[in-house]
Amino acid sequence: MRVKSIYELQPVLDNPVFEGFGSSGQPSFLGRKDVSDDFFPVSYDDWNWHLDKLATIWKPISVKGRVRPFNDYPCLDLLIPAFSQRAAHALQEFLVPNGELLPLLHPAGEYCAFNCCTVAEVLDHSQTLALWRRSQPQMTQSVDYFSIDKEVVQDLSVFRMREMPNRVFVSTPFVEKVHEYGLNGFHFVKVWPFPEGVDYRIEDKKRWKEGRRVMTPTVSTDIKAESLVICLPLDSGKLSKDEKKRISSMEDDLDAQLFTPTLDDPYFGSLEGKKTAKGITKLYLSCPDAEALFRKLSHWLKALNWQPRPKVLVRNVSFDDFSAGGREVTV
Repeated sequence: MRVKSIYELQPVLDNPVFEGFGSSGQPSFLGRKDVSDDFFPVSYDDWNWHLDKLATIWKPISVKGRVRPFNDYPCLDLLIPAFSQRAAHALQEFLVPNGELLPLLHPAGEYCAFNCCTVAEVLDHSQTLALWRRSQPQMTQSVDYFSIDKEVVQDLSVFRMREMPNRVFVSTPFVEKVHEYGLNGFHFVKVWPFPEGVDYRIEDKKRWKEGRRVMTPTVSTDIKAESLVICLPLDSGKLSKDEKKRISSMEDDLDAQLFTPTLDDPYFGSLEGKKTAKGITKLYLSCPDAEALFRKLSHWLKALNWQPRPKVLVRNVSFDDFSAGGREVTV
């Protein structure tokens, strides 16, 4: 009998092409703080926690995010599984017996959140290395080494561990089906089996580095290797309501210009965020090639109705390196 491997099911977190959904504080169906809370137990200290079924009370909710139609696993608020219709159909033999598919509303297409309701006790606590929440091994949010009962997991495909209510795990057949159908946006973090002393996080990081690389016409490079910073001087030194509104419109314009509807479209970059300080609002964009991104946006930048005129920093460093300079261009 072939022993299944176990993986933590995650979205692609560090590639803007696979951005996920946000629930934007939609109200809870169970009287909790917001809808995200409905997918988890009330208490993380109770060994006998349970999950509420949602299908009979669920109404499709509108979700936000720059999700591309080719993203089959965008997730909702990072932790809640969410599948495209294509993925839900391909994986229905695993999903339907183990939870509820709950429809979401978004312009990218038909998607559904997944309330995973199968809970299993698979860990050997005496061999598992974890930051247990109590003196006796029970609940945890951080495991360094997983020791799993191979007999128990043979019958599992999609499940939550009793000790980790906020994580969803899958087994080998699920992963194989994703690859068979060529589904996009999944990140499978293998957690078991590994020899003692092997750090599964380091092993995953090795694979992750390759997954963040993209092909340009001339070279394979990190999708966030370089950056562009658009500097918008503020008229009075402080951000006014009108300037805030206009900057918000610029952000929408940038999203529209850089949106890639298919994986075959050339990828130039993505807006990561903004900061306002010392009379300037700066828009930070990540990209694999800053010069190519600047050329892509040059006409739009020149047409910006903004005084004093904006400046652009073309940088060969990551967007989150806030102290670095770059080639300065007035547009």
